[in-house]
Amino acid sequence: MRNAVYFSLAVLILTHCSPRNSDGKKEAVDDPNIFQLSQGDQLVLKAMRSAQDSLVFLVNFWDIYGGEDDYRFFLKRTFHDGADEEHMWSRLVKVYDGGFLAVLDNEPGVINNLRMGDTVRVKFKDVEDFMIVMPDSTVVGNYLRALMMEDSIP
Repeated sequence: MRNAVYFSLAVLILTHCSPRNSDGKKEAVDDPNIFQLSQGDQLVLKAMRSAQDSLVFLVNFWDIYGGEDDYRFFLKRTFHDGADEEHMWSRLVKVYDGGFLAVLDNEPGVINNLRMGDTVRVKFKDVEDFMIVMPDSTVVGNYLRALMMEDSIP
């Protein structure tokens, strides 16, 4: 089971890597795991509300299981670089008063001011989504993905 979780996370990380063109800008990637959604998209807004409504649960769950090796906690937020922005996942490492300390878990595909592995702060109000991966690979959260899958069922 643990290998399945690591494989899934590796696929997520690798699918977010982007080649750069001659002027240093990242090229668009045609990848079915990367979605172009507007901030005002109704599914995005619904997922963000669900994540925000569940933050107390996330913090309480972190307080109990955050130190356990078999549990993985991830947060999604928007990062900015001038006029460019990108919604990315970070691995939660600490809860502090007002937010989270996390490590960026994928290589940015649009912005240039962050790299995978950078330490970032995520204020409670900026959490767009979260995901908890349990020891048996059960995923709690990941609201946008769940809504997108639900929306695609005929």
